[in-house]
Amino acid sequence: MLDDGVPESGYGWVPSAIEGEYVQAFDTGTLSQRVLDAACVCMLRTGTVDAIDFEVVVYASREVVDDQGEVRVIPEAEPFAAVPARLDGVPTGVQANWIEVPLDGLRLPLGRFYLGARWDPSVAVRFFVCVDQTETTDVVGGFFRDDRSEGIWTSVFATNDPIFIPHRSMLLRLRGSDVPALEVPALSPVGLAALAAGLMLLGLLGLARRR
Repeated sequence: MLDDGVPESGYGWVPSAIEGEYVQAFDTGTLSQRVLDAACVCMLRTGTVDAIDFEVVVYASREVVDDQGEVRVIPEAEPFAAVPARLDGVPTGVQANWIEVPLDGLRLPLGRFYLGARWDPSVAVRFFVCVDQTETTDVVGGFFRDDRSEGIWTSVFATNDPIFIPHRSMLLRLRGSDVPALEVPALSPVGLAALAAGLMLLGLLGLARRR
């Protein structure tokens, strides 16, 4: 797995957006198989709404040439797959909440691909994809966009938004037929207190994406 199981932050959207998505890079070369039974998504909230309807989205990758003439790999414009899901009764603040979304043997695109979550922030207000910021965790690439981005993806490493400075990975996991079911790690009292303090700060900042 790419994360340590304990979120220090979350990525979300302001309620003026009506669609936003965050995806993380994976590669079939690191997997034992190209067929997924499920995706495991960790989400948290700081608002009053305690349920979220969202989609697990999968994108194939494509190469583009940037303004400096360098080739970059980004997600495709349209999803390879989009699977609806719902998470109910989410506690506010201190608890990271995992949901395992069945993908029914989805055969992945070959090579690099991107998997993440897409939702309507004007309905699921102040919901966030969990983020690992532990310095000992490997750094994993990711992208985001919302309905005002005109379809353009932005890398978490190519933005001036300070929230992405400590980025290591999002808490997004894959499960194939030969991968054990998700084990959700428990937070210690110290970890819960630290997460609560961090979430309070995140609520104040609003995790403002595209004002």
